[in-house]
Amino acid sequence: LFQSVTAIFNLSSNVQIFGSALPYGLLYPAYQAAAASGSVIQAKAVTLIESPTFDAAKSVTIQGGFDSTFTSQIGYTSVQGIFTIAQGSILIDHILIQQ
Repeated sequence: LFQSVTAIFNLSSNVQIFGSALPYGLLYPAYQAAAASGSVIQAKAVTLIESPTFDAAKSVTIQGGFDSTFTSQIGYTSVQGIFTIAQGSILIDHILIQQ
């Protein structure tokens, strides 16, 4: 006797690039998608588990601690992992980095 199971997975939209409606689950995919220097990446006030290596010749800002609609900074975004900046520059705001 066989049974069938269907699952639907929704992308967790914890991160976005300011001015874009595309959701990202983590910081690094948003960083990769950021078009050029001057991009602003925004993250909700959640805990993200990742160890991104920022490796492109661009300068971006990462702002954390946003509410569910990315309109107000209500706290901090915690990142459990290691931030490595191999190239370019990153300005962080309302981000806690924990190992």
